[in-house]
Amino acid sequence: MIYNHEISRLRETKNRDAVLAIMVSVPDNGSMPTSDVYLGIFDESKDSGFCFWTNSTVLDAAMTQSNQFWCVDNEGHVFTTSTLVNAPLAVLEDVSFGYKKEYLSKVNAYRFSELPINTLWCSDRVTIFADESGTVCHIEGDKVTLHSLDLIPLSFFGNTYNDLYLYGRKAKLWHFNGIQWTEIALPDVGLDHLAISGGIVLSDGDVMFVTSYGFVFKGNAKKGFSLLSTPKKPYSGICLYQGRYFVSAKDEGLFEVTNIDNQWQFHLISPARLPLSLHTMGKEGNQALFMASALNIGKPHFVVVDPGNNIGEKERAYSWEINIE
Repeated sequence: MIYNHEISRLRETKNRDAVLAIMVSVPDNGSMPTSDVYLGIFDESKDSGFCFWTNSTVLDAAMTQSNQFWCVDNEGHVFTTSTLVNAPLAVLEDVSFGYKKEYLSKVNAYRFSELPINTLWCSDRVTIFADESGTVCHIEGDKVTLHSLDLIPLSFFGNTYNDLYLYGRKAKLWHFNGIQWTEIALPDVGLDHLAISGGIVLSDGDVMFVTSYGFVFKGNAKKGFSLLSTPKKPYSGICLYQGRYFVSAKDEGLFEVTNIDNQWQFHLISPARLPLSLHTMGKEGNQALFMASALNIGKPHFVVVDPGNNIGEKERAYSWEINIE
């Protein structure tokens, strides 16, 4: 049987010392996809490998500072090294999973939704995940709280529990202040099907979101967001690296952006046909840009780029290949 492997999502661990790469494998005989979660240690002298697998489709994964592992799938399951209570549904009998004890001590399976759970966010204190209907579940110890939001969620954005964004399809954006969720109205651009594809926190505390249709929004939950005048590119991500700004764009690649507060100027760093996402990962002094791509020929991989010291310069770019086990 032949499989098409795709790195669908990259997540940095909370300790900032490793990357979680979700690999979805689609067989050519029409049967259901399977998923593996790869733990890649940034220190090349240390071991890296698959830490978890399941015969469903993993949609998101995360690891807390105390190395508690979480992931969610398209069948409404939550897989975690934590022990939970009050899961409302029984785990599907035809869903199986496994893990490597050298990476994860034990993994438990729970089912919280009949719909796909699209994304999650976690800390050592609380875990939050959102399913396809916009139902957001907060788990804090034995307490489970549900919120119903008007969106089809794509991803959480934010580092703290009391300043957390959740963006979805059709230009939907919500914010959590630690107490309640509030919908944030974005400026009307005449399209109802655009989606936020990435965000960064600026030095002034504002947030900047890029979208797949080239619109860029800047602001925060208190004062609202404004539309910036920027070139219309199909942005798939934005990140901040050592005070410098980078964006990825479909069918184009990775760019460094200068003059970001006024008229954006683009400097091509590395061409790439179908970049899915862009992230800055690693601890201060040992950082790099990580980019997942929808096009995997041969071994599944993601791209790591070390920018050079000068604008528009790269020191090196390489494929981080994942060895199929």
